[in-house]
Amino acid sequence: MVPLVAPAPGDLHVLTVGTRPRVRTVLRCVGRGVVVEDPAVITDLRRAVCGQERVGVLLRTFTGATAHVRPDGRPVPRRHLCGWWVHAGRFHPLGRAELVRSVCVDARTGRLLAPEHGVEYADAWPVRAPVGIDHLPPDGGGRGC
Repeated sequence: MVPLVAPAPGDLHVLTVGTRPRVRTVLRCVGRGVVVEDPAVITDLRRAVCGQERVGVLLRTFTGATAHVRPDGRPVPRRHLCGWWVHAGRFHPLGRAELVRSVCVDARTGRLLAPEHGVEYADAWPVRAPVGIDHLPPDGGGRGC
């Protein structure tokens, strides 16, 4: 998981894998590793990387900056969002415009929606499938990758 999160700004991430149903987990960077809250999500990601299915992967990073303050006074953190298509063992980075077209869509109508307030839509970076992802135990190993 380190190649996915290393360039991201911050150490608290939410990883979403676009399988059916979509699955997500929290990733925390600790030292040089990544702690995975729900290793089953990594199993789904491994299946996507190792299979022929095409899936989307989104990485939301919570930054230390405040996007806005709610009426009750609670700050809402600015989020950084990037994504990839995964197919045949390769991660294909999405550019900002492609990302916005992918995630800012009404699921029922297909109509383009306004970008989410407080989210920085960003170009994804090149990622090589983590070495050994196809050798992880089915439960993801319960540790960083």
